[in-house]
Amino acid sequence: MWHYWLPSAEVTAALMLGFILVVVGLLLLLKQQVMVDHTTGNVIDIKLNAFGHLQTRWVGVVPLLIGALFIGVPAWKNYETQPTLPVSGRLGFADGRSASELFLGVIPTSTHATLTLADGTYKLRVPRGGKGETYQAVALVPNSSPPESVVGVVKFDADGQGTFDYTFPRRSR
Repeated sequence: MWHYWLPSAEVTAALMLGFILVVVGLLLLLKQQVMVDHTTGNVIDIKLNAFGHLQTRWVGVVPLLIGALFIGVPAWKNYETQPTLPVSGRLGFADGRSASELFLGVIPTSTHATLTLADGTYKLRVPRGGKGETYQAVALVPNSSPPESVVGVVKFDADGQGTFDYTFPRRSR
């Protein structure tokens, strides 16, 4: 998951602060003596399987929870917003047939596929791969006999916009 994403300075700082707070919270939890004050309610009962039954004051739990948030939120947001690249183009037929609902998929991300609109255009987003990785487009005409398909290279411009255009040749009769 992390190899797709280079964290910004703010995210790196949040992760480091989160790690420090988690360590401080664990140290406070482990070094504190069990103190029970039933009259004020300043005790939290935490049951951790690794440490048995542990009772502690708020002061030990607060840095642990805040640190976990500082680590968890960037990791969750990274998973949710993986960098993507836009790919678009047009598929068509030399003999003028309708190019509606032709299938187009992008490899190596096999789960990213779409159908063309009535005018043969399509748009989709694919996960950003590693540096130098190439993407292939597979276009298929559904229910054609004989099967009509093509495999080609998606070309990216300097802005990261990918395009793949193809015109299927006239059918030989």
